[in-house]
Amino acid sequence: MARHRLVPMLVLLLLSMGALAPAALPPPEQRALLAVERSAHPLRTTDPYGDLDDLRPFGRIVGNAQVVGMGEATHSSHEFFTMKHRVMRYLVENKGFRTFALEASWSSGLRLDEYLLTGEGDLRKIMREEFQGAYAWWNTEEYLVSRDPVYVSSRCY
Repeated sequence: MARHRLVPMLVLLLLSMGALAPAALPPPEQRALLAVERSAHPLRTTDPYGDLDDLRPFGRIVGNAQVVGMGEATHSSHEFFTMKHRVMRYLVENKGFRTFALEASWSSGLRLDEYLLTGEGDLRKIMREEFQGAYAWWNTEEYLVSRDPVYVSSRCY
């Protein structure tokens, strides 16, 4: 009986000395950094024609999803467009994606869809005519180049 009283007293004594207290958490910014270090995967390149092996962790995140959303912090940035091109290539070649939506006017979408489905027409002309005004940021070489491989890849795999 005396032994049963000793255990709670010993626990109280250890708690009062801090021996059983939970470890103090690091500050929030350090916890965030540690989480990123555990989860981040380096990308070797933004080159759309580069090796895709470093995108395998992205592929695990995508899993069997049928919809993947992509955006960019700025419009018309070379690296964002080339990386999106690379990711689209990965999705086509490794995940079987065949449908892509983009931020554009209805008429632009119809003309690009026709081009992608048939391969007929002049993509530069379509972009020059359609991507003006509010959509002028899409009228870049990187964006132009990213349209053709989607057409080619979707027909080759």
